[in-house]
Amino acid sequence: MTRNDAMGKIFLGCEASGNQLRHWADMLSNPRRPVAQWHGLLTAEQVNSTLTLKKKIPLQSKLPFLKDMKS
Repeated sequence: MTRNDAMGKIFLGCEASGNQLRHWADMLSNPRRPVAQWHGLLTAEQVNSTLTLKKKIPLQSKLPFLKDMKS
């Protein structure tokens, strides 16, 4: 392994879950303040498979309140 090789990845954003989602929400709530939090690294395959799976889930099942807005 060289110093430029990736050691792992994290999944952070609006489609994350658990601590990663909480961290994302904290960052959005405090746009001008640094929000630091430790996260365990995942393998690239774990993060990539999570992203692939999330793309296959319909938006309505991720956001059940959208059903109420359509009525």
